[in-house]
Amino acid sequence: MNEEELKKQTLQYRELVGDDLFWFSVSQNVMTIEKDRLRFGQLALEILEHFECDRCCKCCTEMPIHLNDEALERLVRLDGDALFDKLDDNEVDNYLKSPCPYLNGDTCTIYEIKPITVQPSNCVSFMPN
Repeated sequence: MNEEELKKQTLQYRELVGDDLFWFSVSQNVMTIEKDRLRFGQLALEILEHFECDRCCKCCTEMPIHLNDEALERLVRLDGDALFDKLDDNEVDNYLKSPCPYLNGDTCTIYEIKPITVQPSNCVSFMPN
């Protein structure tokens, strides 16, 4: 579904259910997404207690990297407005473009300063069984 179709369906839904129910359902969806994100982050941190990153960069070349508020603040201090050119325009939330623009070959140029929350949500997917 492209962006125009999504907008059209959203407006049709809003007309069908009315403003109050529309905004209530939007808020419920946002809360669910945030709750799931927090839960996944907690699980990823627990898993990473038993996992050591070998800096293979597979997660940074194959998966989108979400930036939470802390990560955004740190990267803005590092890159200033240039950071915004490194964000994926196709995402609603703050995701870096793939592959990560902070990779230089197979080396992460910000590994030492990035918050741990950037790493777990990506590396866990590539852990061996």
